[in-house]
Amino acid sequence: MNKNLFRLLRGFCNLNQTELGSILGKSQPTIACYEIGSFKIPAKVAERLEQLVKEKGISDFDMLLLMQLIKTSAEASKVGISND
Repeated sequence: MNKNLFRLLRGFCNLNQTELGSILGKSQPTIACYEIGSFKIPAKVAERLEQLVKEKGISDFDMLLLMQLIKTSAEASKVGISND
């Protein structure tokens, strides 16, 4: 899971970093480091977050769409394409 998807899914769950950290057994600074890319997101953390969003109603298909959107956005910014 990449940092952008992690942050987006946290927002989808309507949780702040402290709340998500509490659920995942991580500190708020660790969650912040995941979101800025300083720390790699462990597979178990990513799996738990995916479980949380599924409990909130996001489907596997929706998750795939979000991942593709993030990938496309990242590729566009690499070549200098803007959404503006």
